[in-house]
Amino acid sequence: MAVTYSKNGSRTTFPIDYSSTKHKILWSLGNLFGFNIVRQRAVKRRYEITTGDTFRGYHFGKISVFKELKRPTRGLYNPSMQVLEVPDSQLSGLLK
Repeated sequence: MAVTYSKNGSRTTFPIDYSSTKHKILWSLGNLFGFNIVRQRAVKRRYEITTGDTFRGYHFGKISVFKELKRPTRGLYNPSMQVLEVPDSQLSGLLK
């Protein structure tokens, strides 16, 4: 199970302000480099670059980042979308 953060929160995500300092820093770095999705895994480690219909994914150990392709086959509904997904074992004290 994972917890997902977005800028202001939504029906399915928590606001990034509810996250820990570590996750806020990870969010800021993802935003600085223009990544749409930053994902932290609990167990599995990956070291590869993947390309799908919409995103190119860069996988470094337990961290994966995804950036929309310049010419995606399937575009994003919200191109400014940015989310951070972390394992629920990494929940901040505010959410426990």
